Amino acid sequence: EGVRADEHVMQLWPDLRRCFHLYTQLVRFTTHDLRARAGIAAAYETDSPAKLIRRVRGDARRLRNEKTPWPPAHAESHAAGLALLRDDTETAIGHLRAAVAGFEQLEHGFNVAATRMLLGKLVGGDEGSGLVAEGRATFEQQGIRNPERFARMLTYGALTSDRLG
Repeated sequence: EGVRADEHVMQLWPDLRRCFHLYTQLVRFTTHDLRARAGIAAAYETDSPAKLIRRVRGDARRLRNEKTPWPPAHAESHAAGLALLRDDTETAIGHLRAAVAGFEQLEHGFNVAATRMLLGKLVGGDEGSGLVAEGRATFEQQGIRNPERFARMLTYGALTSDRLG
């Protein structure tokens, strides 16, 4: 899934650049966010992820440099994904907590829910169960039938499959 998504995004990338779409801040933010998520998912599925990881780091850096309120929370989420690729759960938890706080401040409900679910699975115990339940409830209140699948779409695909169910 991740490799195919990444290939699709990268196939469209030259056209985005050629049409100057990346000069529009919202489009630039959205495409770098999507490319980073696809890159993390693809890196998890490949035997040689180094090039993808470098690209994701660059996308996260670009997001952090945007002068609007929304990119930093997404950059934290991508940093968590990179930490998960290294099996560095503690670092991922720290980045996910920062991402949740950022998404809450922005009132990005679906991102809050997906990030809480992943954070909850990593934290475990009563706190983790509560975070997962909150995330699921948000999705279910919006009529989403498979919260875990929706959360995977907003995070990193197969990388989070084992963690989100």
